Amino acid sequence: MNKSFLLSLPLLSCSPDMVGLTPLPPVDTGVDSEVIIVDSEEVDTSDDTDVVIGPIEPTGLVGGVAQVSYLWVPCDQCFFGQVGNELAHSSAMFHTPTPDSWLDWLPDSGCITEDLYPAPPVTGYNLGYSIGVHSDGLSNFSMDRVVEDGQYKYRRDNLSSTLLYEQIYFDLTISQNNVWPAAEFDNAIYTPTLFTQFQPMSLFNSSLFDAYEAPIYRNSTNYFSWQPAGGDIFIILVEVYSWDGLNYLGGVLCSEPDDGAIQIPSGYFSQYPYGSLAAVYAYKMYRTETIIPFNGSTLEGVGQYGALGTATLY
Repeated sequence: MNKSFLLSLPLLSCSPDMVGLTPLPPVDTGVDSEVIIVDSEEVDTSDDTDVVIGPIEPTGLVGGVAQVSYLWVPCDQCFFGQVGNELAHSSAMFHTPTPDSWLDWLPDSGCITEDLYPAPPVTGYNLGYSIGVHSDGLSNFSMDRVVEDGQYKYRRDNLSSTLLYEQIYFDLTISQNNVWPAAEFDNAIYTPTLFTQFQPMSLFNSSLFDAYEAPIYRNSTNYFSWQPAGGDIFIILVEVYSWDGLNYLGGVLCSEPDDGAIQIPSGYFSQYPYGSLAAVYAYKMYRTETIIPFNGSTLEGVGQYGALGTATLY
């Protein structure tokens, strides 16, 4: 089957990127927003929020989120804007403490169809030009400061896979700035193990000639399995598009403990037309928490490794 339709590629993310590669999240609405690289310290670094300097007791509030994400994309020709077979990025945001988690939307077990990537209402801190990311000499890179939707965030796109390893911790470092002193956040992100076997493997056909051959059943249960299993959580995200790939119709995200199998119950795709195309994200996620010593809030860490495939609804 040769369906030469291209799907718009969203950034899967549950991080503050929250812009179309959607995920990880994870993985978002698929709508790109303007991103400005800030390269001048003439930016106003003042902040209306009083920040206590010095270790204090954990408050239970959330004060930041950081993510490393890697996706294998076997059919890179199937997605607008994708170049090459790997899609890797990292992102972070430190912000005013909030009682809301960046991961509240993610079920420990089950499926959701609406509000896949809600972000808590926060104000991002300007912590300088960049944030360092490193792991015991294995990997060392930085995330640049950006202003996105009026918020300070940090991001590194197009990461080389040579900088990413399985089952390692990444530390984050910040330099002295107008908000906080220099600091290192140890073990802020942990990366899962990539799966090496997956069913149905036809999801990951690598050319336009055999892409979209994998079925997503509109009125039957859809089953998926992988190996190796064992870890935190496994996520399947199916984004549905019109038959020509031009219009996004909706999405279904299901998550389960990383035990080697997951299913999407019958009925989740019944409202979509027969022959609709789908982008299917399958990935492992590992969640961590680190206490920010300056205000006692929690930095939520997310490591997610997986693959992006294609399917057709039947």
